[in-house]
Amino acid sequence: MNPLGLQSIGLICTNMFITHATSKSAISGLFGESSFERWHDVELALDVPWFLVSFRHVEIDDDGVFEVGRTLLFTSLEAVENLVRRSNDGVIKFDSVQVITPGHVNGSSDWKMDPLRVVWSAKEPNTEGQTADVFETIEGSRYAHSMLGTPIERLNLEGVRFKAPTR
Repeated sequence: MNPLGLQSIGLICTNMFITHATSKSAISGLFGESSFERWHDVELALDVPWFLVSFRHVEIDDDGVFEVGRTLLFTSLEAVENLVRRSNDGVIKFDSVQVITPGHVNGSSDWKMDPLRVVWSAKEPNTEGQTADVFETIEGSRYAHSMLGTPIERLNLEGVRFKAPTR
């Protein structure tokens, strides 16, 4: 399969988690929030990097300004990047952005969660037009997410995709 096909499959398959009806919380819908469902657990569809983002959303109403804390779990790096870019308007104040990597990405036998510093865009060395992402943690570790499985030392860093905001 060509790299574009692999990337397309990745885009289709990585942006999801699986829920099971038996895991739906009894309080789901209890507060009249028909657009929200609450789950005791979800299953990750694939062993790919995830992102845990904690922030405060600034809201203004007749009583004044207040902040609502939120924590979201993302599979889409693009969604995290868009949220970071939207934070420039002062409505979102970040507390943390964590990258959650499976063992085959972080070089261990288990999942690992690290505070994210920056995301780099990298070129695959032998496949024109194919890119990969490199996650750099606060501690300086770097992890590559390559659809082709290219080791980090063989990728060609192109530039910073975005920096994770901090408090």
